[in-house]
Amino acid sequence: MRVLFVVGSVLVGLAAADDVPNVRTPEANFAALLKEYEAATAEWKKISPGVTPADPAWITKYEKSPDWEFAPRFITFAEANPHDATGAEALLKVLRMGRARDKALFPYYLRARDLLTREHLQDARVVQAMLRSPFFDAGQTELYFQALLTASNDRETLARAAMALASCHESRSKIAARPYFDHPEDDAKYQASTRYLTERLDPDYIRYFRSADPVALSREREALLERVARDYGDIPQVPSWSTPELQKRGEGRTLGKLAGDKLNALRTISVGMLAPEIEGTDVDGGPLRLSDYRGKVVVLVFWGTWCGPCMGFLPTEKALAERLKDRPFVLLGVNSDKEREALKATSIAKGITWRSWFDGGSPYGPIASRWNVYGWPTIVVIDKAGVIRFKDLSHHTPQPLNDAVDTLLEEK
Repeated sequence: MRVLFVVGSVLVGLAAADDVPNVRTPEANFAALLKEYEAATAEWKKISPGVTPADPAWITKYEKSPDWEFAPRFITFAEANPHDATGAEALLKVLRMGRARDKALFPYYLRARDLLTREHLQDARVVQAMLRSPFFDAGQTELYFQALLTASNDRETLARAAMALASCHESRSKIAARPYFDHPEDDAKYQASTRYLTERLDPDYIRYFRSADPVALSREREALLERVARDYGDIPQVPSWSTPELQKRGEGRTLGKLAGDKLNALRTISVGMLAPEIEGTDVDGGPLRLSDYRGKVVVLVFWGTWCGPCMGFLPTEKALAERLKDRPFVLLGVNSDKEREALKATSIAKGITWRSWFDGGSPYGPIASRWNVYGWPTIVVIDKAGVIRFKDLSHHTPQPLNDAVDTLLEEK
């Protein structure tokens, strides 16, 4: 009888075990979800391979992106695992989705930001990921950096959080000054895709820029940069967690120098201020001085042959120079190439006829540093009196630059 009872208990136990679902760890569940997302993304990429926003099929491909399905699933996973590292990884996946501005994804983007701030604020991997891309695609990461500045005791984290927050303010001010969604694409090939994307922007995303106070943002940015220069100026510009190669390339550059350059630009190279003198030599070694062109509208372009967007902007520059060759106008460049002779050859081959300063053979040359240029091309328009009137105009389409120049040429 006893034997039968034991055997029966074992059988009952086996039967019960069959009814219990297979319980996996958060790591295993996240790995499965991630594998599913990556497989769906790989399949999606096979749809019209190589399609670009200039092709009619691009909109169809956009609509079939797996991001629409997986953003809420990543959020659900993170909410179910709020204190696990995989939960943080799931939230970072949402922030990295390139369509975060879309009204179908933007609420999930904001939810991911809020959960990271509440549950994973000082997780080392999260901190590094957030500081690596301060505004991601949709912006609005200020809340995270503000919380980090309050909570952290680590000098490097505090310094980089302050710089990231200053960058967020700068980015918001630039877009608020000239909202790209208010300026339709003038290239017929891209009009359909641009109109489609603009119509899909989340209203809260647009409101975020329209509600910006440029003066307040400028003051906050100045205070943040002053804090970095005063309290963290010795910290290397390249993060300690970067690769040895990047650290070697950034050797000698500090956040103090970077913050100082940005402060100088904020105080002396802003719209409405007299453009500081630029004096040096051009590509051929001849003397070149900005003030010699007083009385003309000046388009100043920071560029390099190594920069794809810069070279893609050449047709716009050529057309502008040709159209205004008989007007009080001049196009000037600040070049960041390493080799002067190679630059000369490329300039001849590409038909670049306007003059450029040779800025020390580096993207971090003295002119670019003084003008706070860390993106290429950077376009500045100066009026006949030498006053900066437009900065950071779009290089994706010629219309904003043409409109700016024509406006200044009509001024008396």
